[in-house]
Amino acid sequence: MSIKRTVHVNERPYELTVENEKEEIILNEAVAMLNNKIKEISQQVTGRDRNDLLAMAALEIAAHHVTIKQETSFLENDMAERLKVMDKLLEENI
Repeated sequence: MSIKRTVHVNERPYELTVENEKEEIILNEAVAMLNNKIKEISQQVTGRDRNDLLAMAALEIAAHHVTIKQETSFLENDMAERLKVMDKLLEENI
C-alpha cells in the first residue's frame, strides 16, 4: 500500500511516496536529521544561501554514513577472522 506524504526540507515541500509505515518513520527521521543539520550549519556559517546550506548538510551526513559503513565493514571482517580462529581451535581440540 503506497502512502503519499509531503515533507519539508529546507523550508520547501516535496511530495514523496512510501510503501509502508516503517518507511514513513524512516523518512520523517531523515527529514528531521537533514533539517537539524541545515539549522546547525546556518548558525555556524554566515552568508550562505539555502542551497549552499542544503549541500553542506547533505555532504556532512553522507560523509558520516560512509564512515559508519567503513567501520561496520571492518568490524564484520574482524569478526569473521575471529570466528575462523575459534573454529580452527575447536576443530583441533575435538
